[in-house]
Amino acid sequence: MRVAVVGAGALGIFISAMLAKAGRVFDVIDRNHENVAALRAQGARVIGSLSLEQKVNAMLPAEAVGPYDLIFLLTKQTSNQQTFALLKRILAPAGVVCTLQNGLPESALAEALGKARVMGGVVAYGCRRLGPGLAQLTGSLKVVREGGLSMGEINGQISPRLRAAADFLSAAGAVRLLDNLAGLRWSKLSMNASMGALSGICAATFGQVLENPKAMATLACLGHECVVIAKALGVGLASIQGFNFNGFQFAEPSQLEEKINLYRALWAGSLPATKISILHDLEAGRPSEAPYINGAVVSASQAAGLAAPFNEKALHLLEGPAKGLPGFILLEEFNPLLRARGL
Repeated sequence: MRVAVVGAGALGIFISAMLAKAGRVFDVIDRNHENVAALRAQGARVIGSLSLEQKVNAMLPAEAVGPYDLIFLLTKQTSNQQTFALLKRILAPAGVVCTLQNGLPESALAEALGKARVMGGVVAYGCRRLGPGLAQLTGSLKVVREGGLSMGEINGQISPRLRAAADFLSAAGAVRLLDNLAGLRWSKLSMNASMGALSGICAATFGQVLENPKAMATLACLGHECVVIAKALGVGLASIQGFNFNGFQFAEPSQLEEKINLYRALWAGSLPATKISILHDLEAGRPSEAPYINGAVVSASQAAGLAAPFNEKALHLLEGPAKGLPGFILLEEFNPLLRARGL
């Protein structure tokens, strides 16, 4: 079985290092020339909660020669057009792509490659790219070891190929197999659409968001919308890190503090100084994944016949006024929505 990791950002570097340490045979494909050069010269390097340096077989897309039977996809959705062209060229006719991207990526990937050639997964631990070939594990090593990865088929089957892919990937952390990929996706989406959005809008670290009462009230409302929309679409939310995401919905203002405490517990394993990838993109002047995260929530709300005013506002701010610089002042934009909820 020929295997490739496509995308060597923070998670791609970490996962590649872990796979290589376990003796897995695979290729790393990334379009950043400087990154590929560093991976070739120094290997995939990890610091933080884990220190690791492993040789990997890295190459540029033009150098990749298929067919690959299994591809783990770790690029950002902002590069989907280029990535899909690569996948069409190198994926074996009976091969499968396991997308570990943020948002709800399976539908676009299935449209490009065919539904039968796609499965999905979620990474529960956090990483930050510090430079070419270098990543920092920002979450707890315990999460990696005890269930930082979850995978599933679009049709919900626990298939032989899903088991094979999970076995290969298990070197990068314990893998949980699910028959509810949509529920897993929506649970992770609620995390990215809430903490990810607030980190980007406020130009703040996880710790700064968690310490700001208004930010946390807004975060709770963003997550609440995700839960309500998922339920309206008939999606049963899956647990992540032992947290039942149905519990993040709240009907009464009096429940807000309880939900804020739940979110603080959820993010307790992340380093307080961590910045979300959306903020890194904004600070670097790159397009962020907000349209594929908060934008996905807004699109789904329309399909469900519901409103998602907090996610609509977050998307507007992340695509316009928020450039990774303003700080908590932009939280004032949410004041009318908070008042409407009695908060």
